[in-house]
Amino acid sequence: MSVSVILPAYNAEGFVARAIRSALDQAQPPLEVIVVDDASTDGTASAVLRLAVDEPRIKLVSLSENAGPGPARNAGLDAAHGDWAAMLDADDVFGAERLEALMTLARETGADIVADNLYVYDYAAGQAARTAFVSAPRGPIGLNTFVERSSGGPGVDLDWGQLKPIVRTAFMREHAIRYPMLRHAEDFAFMFDALLAGAKFFVTPTPHYYYTTRHGEISGRPSMMSRTKIDYESMRRWTEEIVEDPRVRDDADLVRLLRERVKGIAKASAAHKVYAYGRDRNYAGLALLAATNGFAAQALAGALRNKIVKRL
Repeated sequence: MSVSVILPAYNAEGFVARAIRSALDQAQPPLEVIVVDDASTDGTASAVLRLAVDEPRIKLVSLSENAGPGPARNAGLDAAHGDWAAMLDADDVFGAERLEALMTLARETGADIVADNLYVYDYAAGQAARTAFVSAPRGPIGLNTFVERSSGGPGVDLDWGQLKPIVRTAFMREHAIRYPMLRHAEDFAFMFDALLAGAKFFVTPTPHYYYTTRHGEISGRPSMMSRTKIDYESMRRWTEEIVEDPRVRDDADLVRLLRERVKGIAKASAAHKVYAYGRDRNYAGLALLAATNGFAAQALAGALRNKIVKRL
């Protein structure tokens, strides 16, 4: 069971080598590490080529125009020769046992997709703050369960759209599963389409993936590494449109869960706006937002409550 690691990179000159080395230094070595340079304006491509001089498993694919992580992953999938393709973001790293553990899970279950828990990693502190979720349902995990765990509802400790899958390339090609033209939440859409096509999906609660957060939960400092463009509006629009898909619209439970996800996206968007206004000290804008958006008012109240508690 050979594995191609697919690593989209945009302006990642200062940290892409860290991600590449974590992919190469696996207990079960990958067949190849395909770095897709998404038209970077810095020295990302040069950094990759320097590593490739002594490591023939590193392959560089260069895009002529910046397209975002989804199309970059598609380019990597098109170039992959492995039986499986493992997704890795340029600011994250694999634990050394990740490929071995997940390929064992794939063999034991006959899965088309496997994923693991995440370590929530604080780059400035140089350590993991916590694991992302407490437990995983026993598999295989169906489409409705996946959407439910991606809704942000009660008891959901991680949006499962943030999981970093390892996918069986033959299944993806047979069913023409591609990443959409989204720059945010493209992983959820990709997984949704694969599960809708009948993919068998298993998750282990054991973490092997270090997910670098924008702001460290221990240090309180930004990582300065994420290139994701926050776009909750596109997330909401895609989710609302998929409800009307003929393969979806007659499944009342799935439609209900997708609408719960729309609500969760609205909450996340409001919380992000509250943070941005507070960061910029735009208190007039913050007050207006809280007065006109109930989710923003809730987020602001929670932020103020946490601030007061920390002072006690």
